[in-house]
Amino acid sequence: MRQTIAVALLCLLTASPALATVTVPDLSTPFDCAGATEYTFTFPVLKTTDIVVTKWEDATPTTIKTLVNGTQYTVTLSSTGGHIDLTGVTVAGVTGACATGWNMKLARSVAYTQTTSFRTQGTFVPKLHEDALDKLTMEVLQLQAGITQSTETATAIADHIASSDDHTGYFKIAGRAGGQLAYGGTASGNNLGFVSNTSGDGYISLGSVCVFDEPTLTVSCNTVSVTGNTAIGGTLSITGHTYAHALYGGTSTGSLTLGSNESGTATKIYLGASSAFDELNTRLGIGTTSPSVALDIVGAGAVSGDLTVAGHLYEHQIYGGTGVGDDLDISSNSQAGAGNKGTITLGIMTMLEASSAYRVGIRTTTPHTTLQVAGTFSGLREVLTKSADYTVVAPEDCNSVIFVDTNAVSVTLPNNNGTQATRTDGCLITVVDIGTTEATGVTIKPAVDDTIVGTCIGKPSSVTDVVFFGASVPSNIHIHAAAYGNVAGDYVALVGDGVSKWFIVGCMGTWHEVAK
Repeated sequence: MRQTIAVALLCLLTASPALATVTVPDLSTPFDCAGATEYTFTFPVLKTTDIVVTKWEDATPTTIKTLVNGTQYTVTLSSTGGHIDLTGVTVAGVTGACATGWNMKLARSVAYTQTTSFRTQGTFVPKLHEDALDKLTMEVLQLQAGITQSTETATAIADHIASSDDHTGYFKIAGRAGGQLAYGGTASGNNLGFVSNTSGDGYISLGSVCVFDEPTLTVSCNTVSVTGNTAIGGTLSITGHTYAHALYGGTSTGSLTLGSNESGTATKIYLGASSAFDELNTRLGIGTTSPSVALDIVGAGAVSGDLTVAGHLYEHQIYGGTGVGDDLDISSNSQAGAGNKGTITLGIMTMLEASSAYRVGIRTTTPHTTLQVAGTFSGLREVLTKSADYTVVAPEDCNSVIFVDTNAVSVTLPNNNGTQATRTDGCLITVVDIGTTEATGVTIKPAVDDTIVGTCIGKPSSVTDVVFFGASVPSNIHIHAAAYGNVAGDYVALVGDGVSKWFIVGCMGTWHEVAK
């Protein structure tokens, strides 16, 4: 009987694969896919359902795909481990194939359970005890490596401290679907650290576009798109392009400094393609990238508001605006009140704004009158030739000579009591009759509220010299150009007082006073 039992047990052991004694701590095997369908693993496994297959694309290593056991792959065990065969079946948009450009990992994941009861077995069965001890060893290795089993993530690497973990593949936080959080601890002040390697001399990839260079403590990104505010403490160095609506030096009282580089050798800060700030020479160019002065503008410029210049301003033309009626106002400073004003120098001309009378000096910086010229000057009075009745316009016609070449023409003087824009105080008007016949002559009329005052001695004639005293009825001067000797050239010159009178300051000819 004993011999029969021994023979039966020997046949049973020789018919099955060798016992899965756990002699190596390996838990997984990674692969670079190349389109193959069969992949071999060499770590011991008790059941085909203990093999979990995941894959991910090189371009998106954070996107992990878990294949379905029995549908997308089958497992065959052997005395040295086993192999899987991919079926190519697609489940939920994920194909069971593994093409070039993808990576795959085969991992052992056993349940933390003990389902065999040795109290009911009776006879000692070595294989059952061996399998139980092997499973317990696998669970210990699994716990040590931090591999957990989840109904949502199937498998994940939760800790990278075990020397047996090959660390190839991915780092994934197990938990509920969606974004996960990693904490450095539960207490205040705990830190979460990421290190490239034990020497700290490698890179840490941030997604697929950014890399953190641990030795130089710099982050470089191919393309970065940020929605919202980004705060940077320290220096931001950019190689390439950056797009932003606004850059601030802080959230309250900070300052924003733009530098061409941090090497200590200042160069240029380009503002678009045609403007630049020359940091080395402290020059700003608008319309030019090579400014030759502190502010170098190539092209037309428009200033809305006040323009304050400390130093020299070089320009061909300066306009007060682009519209009709726009004014150009030049002032020594922005302070109100004549007592706060200074001096405006326009080449050889100086204007003293500090004086309430506003004095202008040409070739002198200390004018003592409203206009003072240090040197000679010349000028011609404007001549207006009229053949019909004409009304003098103040102040435009002031200091003009009006030639009248037709008899019976009236010249009306402007109102002395005008506004600042039409003031006549000091306004000199000279009327000359250049007609060749005596006829009815030329009449000079003051405004309704004005009078003509003065004396005029005419040419020798039978007409008595007339004296104007400014009677209650405004007077008119009537000139006859050819009253004596039929000679043209009779004239009268008058100056307004800006109140109510026109004073005769010169005259020649035969003329008389008539009531208006």
